[in-house]
Amino acid sequence: MTERICVVSGRRCVWVTSTVDGADHAMTDEAMAAGLAAKCGVFLALCSASVVAAPMIAPPGQRCVRCQAFAYPQPAPHVAPAQRRRAGWLSGWRRG
Repeated sequence: MTERICVVSGRRCVWVTSTVDGADHAMTDEAMAAGLAAKCGVFLALCSASVVAAPMIAPPGQRCVRCQAFAYPQPAPHVAPAQRRRAGWLSGWRRG
C-alpha cells in the first residue's frame, strides 16, 4: 500500500483520487476544509487542479506527476566545480 499522507512545507497533505482525470492528487488539509466549506464538492490540489473526489471505495489511481513534484521535491544535482588551470610558466609543463 502506498503512503496516503505526506507533508509539504510543514503542512499535512492527503492523496485524493479525482473523478475528473482518475489520478491521485495531493491536497492540504486547508484545501480540503475550504472545499467542504464551499459545499460544492470541488477541492484544489497542490498542482492547482480542481478535484472532484472519488468515492472512498475507488482504488487509487496513478499519482499526479506535478503533485508528486510538490510533495517529494528532488534535491538539485551537485555539480562539481570545474578544475582550474594554473597560470604561469608551469601551466604547460607535464610530468613525463
